[in-house]
Amino acid sequence: NCFTKAATKEHYAINVIGRSARLFLKQKSINYNFPTVVKLAFNDAMTYNPENGKGGTVFGLGFREHKLKHYNKKHLGALENLLWFKESQADVRLDALSKSDFLQSFAVIAIKDAMGPNMCENNRFGRKDATSEEQLEGACEVPQPEDGVTSFRDAFHSKSFDSREMVALSSVYTFGDFQPRIAEMNNQYFKNLVDKDIQSNDALDKILLDDSELKEFVELFANETDEFEEAFTDAWLKLYTLGNDDKELFFEVPKIEY
Repeated sequence: NCFTKAATKEHYAINVIGRSARLFLKQKSINYNFPTVVKLAFNDAMTYNPENGKGGTVFGLGFREHKLKHYNKKHLGALENLLWFKESQADVRLDALSKSDFLQSFAVIAIKDAMGPNMCENNRFGRKDATSEEQLEGACEVPQPEDGVTSFRDAFHSKSFDSREMVALSSVYTFGDFQPRIAEMNNQYFKNLVDKDIQSNDALDKILLDDSELKEFVELFANETDEFEEAFTDAWLKLYTLGNDDKELFFEVPKIEY
């Protein structure tokens, strides 16, 4: 379980999701699935456009235009399996969860099981899935390092991430790319950058090393695991609510009307 204490009704759903998650993550190689789940959740959230409120954690991945983006297309098989797990669970409490709740909860568990920060007790529910393509018109593209430092930085800052949080979240882009056996959500990418040991994403490496402010955080995270985990947690707990009213999200499992 994600929790060290006994599960209460507030913790019930994520513990059930956790059991499903581990079945899913063991279905193929761990090295493949931890990063896949996290990247899908990240990509869904980062479509949020603060100018019009479109996109974000509303499961835009359920619509063709968004799920066929080049950064999502290679993960479609995993996405289908994930949704199958949600629908196949013989537990009506999970039926109340939106697909976005399920995906984001899955990612929180994947991060924890990949030796990353444990955010399970912070997990919240109540996200609302988009029901039509029209609700996603004007949503953002997920920022890509190839867009250049200005565009990349502006995309994060516009969503209220500061530079510290942006650098921490940049580890998602390389999650699983340079770890030979088991993918771990840790500060190894930043250690590699500082040591110039392995370069896993040339465009991202350049952004983080050529900018003096961002490079300071790279060096900090490389040397201080706790600093990385704290920054990543701050950023992820902000990320996984994008596109939803924070006041409408809650820790308890949604109730079902029969």
